Amino acid sequence: MEERLQQRVDDAFNRSLTEFPVYCKTKQDTDNMQFMHAHDGYEFHFSYSSGGTCLVEEQEYAFHPGKVTIIRPHTFHFIRPARVDAYKRVILSVEEAYLAALIRQEPELAALFGGWFRADGDGAEDDRQPAALMQLAFRSREDAAAMEFILQQIEKELGLRKANYELMVKSALIGLLVALGRQNDEAEAVPSLPETHREAMEQAAAHITAYCGENLSVAELARRFHLSVSYFNKLFKLHSGCTPHQFQTLQRINAAKELLGEGTLPITEISLRLGYGELATFSRTFRSVAGVSPSAYRAGQRP
Repeated sequence: MEERLQQRVDDAFNRSLTEFPVYCKTKQDTDNMQFMHAHDGYEFHFSYSSGGTCLVEEQEYAFHPGKVTIIRPHTFHFIRPARVDAYKRVILSVEEAYLAALIRQEPELAALFGGWFRADGDGAEDDRQPAALMQLAFRSREDAAAMEFILQQIEKELGLRKANYELMVKSALIGLLVALGRQNDEAEAVPSLPETHREAMEQAAAHITAYCGENLSVAELARRFHLSVSYFNKLFKLHSGCTPHQFQTLQRINAAKELLGEGTLPITEISLRLGYGELATFSRTFRSVAGVSPSAYRAGQRP
């Protein structure tokens, strides 16, 4: 990034983690960060609606749907999503001491990440510091859907705070860490594309998101950016982690989830609005991405 960003410690958020050491929230807005920030918790950043970049220690890393970016505590970072109308993501933060205690109780968790997570006092004889950022790409839609379900569980428990919710959050968090650890064989931190290509792919992703319910042509998108179809596909996959067709499907299902959550439109109408001529095709595609049928998803969104 060209401008020099201010750095701020998020004291208000740190205070919230002292009240309860786990935070999980689905967010969808058009707000952009104005400064680099740091806090006392590990941040797990799950992108759902678009790609973008994360600036950590003067290095930019690409992120996209299907990839989780994990940032260590006290690390100044800046999230820059692609230029879309609203950016949807889930932010999970876990206070450092809480996670350290959890790892002491369940030491197998540390092994899943090659020691990247450490309990207090670990590594005293090793002066090397773990990388400030780790990225994990989900290997399948089923893995991504399972992760989304766990995050929904955590967010719901934190919202309702019923009796013994602390144990439910702890249990779900262990399940989440185990699920992430299973993806760890291909852990990576991938630098973003050069600025010109990144901006072009951000614009392409924004266009696909805005018109996800239409029949989009990859050839037309490639011509829009003066690229061959093969090179456009290559750049788009490097930027987003999936093909243009896969990205459009993901945006359609994200839009369907929003409409289903509102609970007003019939499922048949949602299917047609998002470009599916047959309800059976929509239902099959929705299940393959979300892990449940549209009707089951709608039922799960009710209080």
